[in-house]
Amino acid sequence: MTTPCTNIQVETSRESVEVSWPLPVFNVTSEGVIGRCDRDPGSRFFWGTVWVRCWVEGHTGSEAECHFTVTVRPSKCPMWSPPKNGALACDRWLFGQFCMVFCYEEFEFDSQPAQLYICGASGLWSTTSTKTSVRWPDCLELRSYKMQHRGIEQQYFADDVLTEEQNATRSVQQNFVDVFEGTAFGEQGGCAGNSDCRPDNVAVFWGDSVEVTPPPTTTSIVTSTQMMQTNTTYVYDAGPELLTIKERLVVIVSGLAGVLLLFGACCIPYCRKRRRRNHEPKPTGQELKVMLP
Repeated sequence: MTTPCTNIQVETSRESVEVSWPLPVFNVTSEGVIGRCDRDPGSRFFWGTVWVRCWVEGHTGSEAECHFTVTVRPSKCPMWSPPKNGALACDRWLFGQFCMVFCYEEFEFDSQPAQLYICGASGLWSTTSTKTSVRWPDCLELRSYKMQHRGIEQQYFADDVLTEEQNATRSVQQNFVDVFEGTAFGEQGGCAGNSDCRPDNVAVFWGDSVEVTPPPTTTSIVTSTQMMQTNTTYVYDAGPELLTIKERLVVIVSGLAGVLLLFGACCIPYCRKRRRRNHEPKPTGQELKVMLP
């Protein structure tokens, strides 16, 4: 064969595109014979991968053939680093068009994340909510169980020191599928009735682990100080000799409560168990282009 069959890859902002290629030339004679294919050059291809077969029959009845693929995919979107103290997950079966972000359970997103990030055919990201940025956030705040979480429940996952990396990855993959199959995209063929929609077909990229400084607990300290000052004033105004045993106990307990609050505010952040993870090498921008092979 003088002109071989070569795989073709095309990126487009449209759902279909015309693709051309040179017809292969087979050495079945001394001069070579141009083959024919089951798809003509210039045919229109939609997103996906299609096999093309080309062949030729020689004068002696011998036959030669070759195969190649034509892959049409949407334009790639810019891929930013995975969230710090979290992970980025994207599908593998829909050209990496759909992605989600996650935080370790002890951290919180520094801004509200979208439930789903969508890479459009134009190469631009969009989200399922107009209130969220198309650039996903990091997990740079300590999670508070007294506040409403910025993300949905499935966007947080356990990261115990005894949990293996493989188990954490499976947890993220399963959460991605659980959320995606409930969206309009999943219900309209992205997941429903699609055998490719499964956890092991989800790509997971881990973000860097960074230390997060807890916010100052000024309010708690001031409150305890004010409480101590109030009790102290009461003691001076009434006079120690006028206090009953019950009143003295109230003053002592209030003072101890203030000291404990002050101690907790200063020391608890340093008593938090530091979780460590052996991360995979940080992926480059090119490696984050989650596309079909």
